[in-house]
Amino acid sequence: MHDSLSTKMILSFTALAGLLSALAPSIAAAQAQTAPHLSVMERPRQGVNPLGKRAGAFIISPSVDVKGSYSDNIYATNGNEQSDQVLVTAPSVAIVSDWNRHHLAVSATGIIGRHQDVDSEDYEDIVVGANGTLDINEGNNLNGSISYAQLHESRGNPNDVNGLTPTEYNQLKGAVWYQREVGRVGAMVKAQATRNSYDDIRAASGALITNSDRDHDEMAVSTRVSYEVMPGYDAFVEGGLNWRNYDKASFAAKDSNGFHVATGAAVEITGAVKGELAVGYLEQNYDNDALYDPIESVALSGGLLWLPTKLTSVGLDISQEVVESAALNSSGYLSTGVNATLEHEVKRNVVLFGGAGYQLDQFESGSNAGREDDVLSARAGAKWWVRRGVAIGGQWAVEDRDSSLDTEDHTINSVNVNLGLAY
Repeated sequence: MHDSLSTKMILSFTALAGLLSALAPSIAAAQAQTAPHLSVMERPRQGVNPLGKRAGAFIISPSVDVKGSYSDNIYATNGNEQSDQVLVTAPSVAIVSDWNRHHLAVSATGIIGRHQDVDSEDYEDIVVGANGTLDINEGNNLNGSISYAQLHESRGNPNDVNGLTPTEYNQLKGAVWYQREVGRVGAMVKAQATRNSYDDIRAASGALITNSDRDHDEMAVSTRVSYEVMPGYDAFVEGGLNWRNYDKASFAAKDSNGFHVATGAAVEITGAVKGELAVGYLEQNYDNDALYDPIESVALSGGLLWLPTKLTSVGLDISQEVVESAALNSSGYLSTGVNATLEHEVKRNVVLFGGAGYQLDQFESGSNAGREDDVLSARAGAKWWVRRGVAIGGQWAVEDRDSSLDTEDHTINSVNVNLGLAY
């Protein structure tokens, strides 16, 4: 019924490589442009972008986004869909250094969702974090980041346990990485750790769903070495190891370790195109190998930003990860996604955008062995910067999950309008 993961991803890789080749004739013309490697939506806009408040050597930038949204299937069900409206308010503040050397940024964001009819779906998410760079000398720097988040799992997530309320969880992440460039050779080494803890919730029957069994730690180390073949063109090799360990004995059989290796190429031509492609192999092995088969796959990743004109940007990304499963008797699943975006500046302060995505979730062993979910998505919208620090916009989106497990099929249509205020 479904093509193999390797076949689909190799086709995607080939398509991305073909697209890069097809862009070659336009690169020479685009080189004359001076636009940085930012998409149309990301570019600074003189006269309308907020300036922030200077405090010594720092810039303080507060903002708030208010979004009114309608969804025709808030529970992501196959039949008996429940529609609702939700008001989402997201205040945030960022404090960024303005030093000549080194860098430090601190931010905090709250995301508060309030439904009109089904208040059991209300949520309050929080994300706080900091990151910094120590510039040791030219081409030699040390970086670090730390963040804490209180989040919730969406109803369309394969790990949703169908409780009376969405599953809330806390995530603490930290990372440190060192980068060095000597002549044409570049190197990076990185270590990171993540702590995930989940709240227990009630089922419709009143029974307790012990999500806390899912509490676990993840650790990973990775490295990358690159060589500049010629200006704007790099070849690289990369690899990494990871370890995942659960707190409770009931989930200990899901403890695992894995690795990935890949080789690829990167291209960066000022004002024209920036992208990279990598292909390799990944594997995740479980402590209880009698119960859980290893997850093995061709490893593919890539990203592309193409600026065909000063007013248009095209983006394409391929991502892949092994995701932990919420079910006791199921290991993880391999999730691979391809996402394309198109942004066009109609006027200096008006941008139209659209996009489409495909995601394949492939479950390897346990109770979900053989399950495959194809997820298609599309979106379109516009954003208007009315004046400095004031923007309004709107978006339509659709998501369709086609699963080999029929009960997990669903389609969600949504529309929203939003107002953004920033200082």
